[in-house]
Amino acid sequence: MKNFITLITILSVHLNFLAQTTHTINAGSYYYNPSSLTIDIGDSVVWINDGGFHDVNGDINSVTGQPYNNPETFDSPSTNVTGAVIFSYKFTVAGTYNYDCSVGSHAANGMIGTVIVEDNNTSIDELFSSFSFVTHNKNSNTINLNFIISENEASVALYNIEGKLIQANNIITKTGENNHILHLNKPLGKGIYIVSLNHGQQKTTKKLIVK
Repeated sequence: MKNFITLITILSVHLNFLAQTTHTINAGSYYYNPSSLTIDIGDSVVWINDGGFHDVNGDINSVTGQPYNNPETFDSPSTNVTGAVIFSYKFTVAGTYNYDCSVGSHAANGMIGTVIVEDNNTSIDELFSSFSFVTHNKNSNTINLNFIISENEASVALYNIEGKLIQANNIITKTGENNHILHLNKPLGKGIYIVSLNHGQQKTTKKLIVK
């Protein structure tokens, strides 16, 4: 089980790494090109100077004087070196980021831009689980399982985060959506647990956090 959890973690990190991309925005006389860019969370953006004196200001709107209130604030020094990197930034928080060039009247003349960061990373649950949800009821000492399955029989196993088996039960299921209440042999302490649903040759897992 330890090896299985480690494999999931490594694969998730690897997929996130592969998804990261570096995008380029060119800056020139009163423009950013593209002026609007949509990227994935974890991607980086590099602004290149096509000519002139420019910066990348994601802090205070140069026209209104009001904060942009972006998910994260960024601001770069200005440069007049043609072909130079004005600024480079890795976006790790999803949301919409507005920015402008704060040099002179550049922003007032239309030198503004937007970066939209979407959270499209594949999660561990999406990769390995047909569970809809797993919840713990402390009062009744049970775990409520909702899952989709194509078998008439399955087994449910509960592990702690170190991979030690706490409890295993065979259950009767139906093809399609199932709701099952797992009665625990003993109360669970606070921590992170792994619920494993075994059916046929397949195994799906779901993380359970007990607070």
